[in-house]
Amino acid sequence: MFKFLFVILTPFGFPVEPDVYIKYTNELKEVREVLAPVVLIEMGFHDNPQDSKWILDNEDNITNAIFSAIEKYFE
Repeated sequence: MFKFLFVILTPFGFPVEPDVYIKYTNELKEVREVLAPVVLIEMGFHDNPQDSKWILDNEDNITNAIFSAIEKYFE
């Protein structure tokens, strides 16, 4: 899973630091009630004005990075 995280973050220049991490959990309803393997990707917080602006300004880049990460993960 770390490979997946790294591939998603690399196009954005995000350093993989201690506050960027993978958490294995089934505590969240979003991942607990799904029958298939699940990855919940949080790219920021929509209620944070700076994060919200960054998400809106980078929708295509985020989409492409996630798609590319999925492709590379399964190579």
